Amino acid sequence: MNEFQEKQVVRKNKALFRRYKISTVVILLLISVALLFAARTQKSKPDPTSENFIRGRAKDWLNNKTLLNKEPNDLNEEDFAKITNISIGAYTWDIRLLEKFKNLRELRLNNIRYPDEAIPKWQKFLSKYSIYNFEERFELDLTPIQRLSYLEKLCLSGPSCKDIKPATKLSKLKYLSLSQTQISNYAPLKEMTNLITLELYDINISNLKPLMNLENLQRLYIRNCNNISDQQVQELQKALPSLMILIE
Repeated sequence: MNEFQEKQVVRKNKALFRRYKISTVVILLLISVALLFAARTQKSKPDPTSENFIRGRAKDWLNNKTLLNKEPNDLNEEDFAKITNISIGAYTWDIRLLEKFKNLRELRLNNIRYPDEAIPKWQKFLSKYSIYNFEERFELDLTPIQRLSYLEKLCLSGPSCKDIKPATKLSKLKYLSLSQTQISNYAPLKEMTNLITLELYDINISNLKPLMNLENLQRLYIRNCNNISDQQVQELQKALPSLMILIE
């Protein structure tokens, strides 16, 4: 093989390699798009583990208050309607069943997160390369609580929720506690005009202006909210002179 033929072979191999690289990239892109489409269009199904946990908590409350002797899976809407307060912990992330707790007065949601081991590996792969945000996909949906028309006290401690808009539907809500949440928008607070007590602990709130609308607010507790300035506190105090503000 002469020098000219060798150069021809080298050019041919380079061309084949470029085509191979392009084809590989195109295939990977198509796979990523397909997975992303599946992730965004996939409907969230009720989580049986979450429902079982909530039913178990409901059974405990009913046994203590009414001596009702029922198994968790035998509880019905009439039973759920008897419950006035409940605390849900880290063993659940789907709270849809709470819609049936129609007479609930007090609700605590503590450290609720979607279990990492339950997240599909392909979604973690897409998230690793910033193609898909699985944390957004599996954040706690508070929509079910907006139907709890008698709810007066709501405590959110460490849940992976970013949207508190559903809580604005709670016309009887008087006590709200937000602790170590991932909420990104606190503007909906201005719509919670019946609040009497508000607790803000270890959260990234940086603007107190939404609170200036809360004429019924009597007590505000703030702890480890480093983005709140003294000036903002002073402006809020001026807007709501009767408000007691305690900063820890």
